[in-house]
Amino acid sequence: MTLRGPVRNKLLLSGAAVLAVVALANRLAAPRSRPPPARHRFVEVDGVRLRYIEQGSGSPVVLLHGNGAMAEDFVVSGIVERLAVRHRVIAFDRPGFGCTGRPATRVWTFAAQADLLRTALRKLGIGRAVLVGHSAGCLAALEIGLRDPERAAALVLLSGFYFPRLRADMLLTSCFALPVLRQFTGLAVAHLVGWLMLPAYLRAVFAPNPVPDRFCRDFPLAELLRRKQVQATIADTPLLNWSAAVLPRRFCALRMPVAIVTGTRDRIVTGPLQSLRLHRCIDGSRLYEIEGAGHMVHHAAPGRVATVIEAAADAAAHQRSETAT
Repeated sequence: MTLRGPVRNKLLLSGAAVLAVVALANRLAAPRSRPPPARHRFVEVDGVRLRYIEQGSGSPVVLLHGNGAMAEDFVVSGIVERLAVRHRVIAFDRPGFGCTGRPATRVWTFAAQADLLRTALRKLGIGRAVLVGHSAGCLAALEIGLRDPERAAALVLLSGFYFPRLRADMLLTSCFALPVLRQFTGLAVAHLVGWLMLPAYLRAVFAPNPVPDRFCRDFPLAELLRRKQVQATIADTPLLNWSAAVLPRRFCALRMPVAIVTGTRDRIVTGPLQSLRLHRCIDGSRLYEIEGAGHMVHHAAPGRVATVIEAAADAAAHQRSETAT
């Protein structure tokens, strides 16, 4: 059937009008404050190519992941998107994790990682930032705060390891951290045992909370078992006690706002004991205990964690304004 000219024109106009209404409705329904998608970028520092994820604009917030993880951990938890509404959010892959290099010519203590990250921040034009660490990332955040307090507007420490503690996994990985065995474990553990152990490992890390569906769907799980990632995880584990042994005597030097967040059921680092002890060491620090949450507190309560980070950013701005006057 052939439509006559006037009829065809009316149908075309009607269709165009419907499409315009639908487009307008979608535009009005979309959140106005929604930031653009996160962008993956690289910055080179002292021969190391650091990868970072950036989203949003405003005062900077820097996120440092824990041992065995990578920057996507903060993305799939929803923390990056929540904070990006008001802040320029940068989540780094620490040395050896994700797509960041880890030259074997250096011993990558958390102090060395902090120095690398400080230089990266300077290259990215970031003067003062709220530093957020999770688990082992807390040690790097603390080192930056102690070594370069003008760069750390505030510290937010999630499920951190702050004081030495003898653990079976540390004894085991201390043996495998030897260069020859580290090369072996990078191949053998990742490819022969990794996929078998991964589900149990994730359940233990997230316990008592379930592993979130979004994490299983969106986190690049295969990256956790790459040789470089496994080797970095093994190498960082014995360094936890080393850093935790030398840091506490310096905690009293921290003058910026410090927020300490722990899940009441964290069994990975016995969070309540570690966090409460740190809180007592740092004058003026704020302790937030999230009832029922485990080690992955930013996944269990992303809204609450984002609120704590926002409060730390506000406290830092208030402290700076008082100092200026």
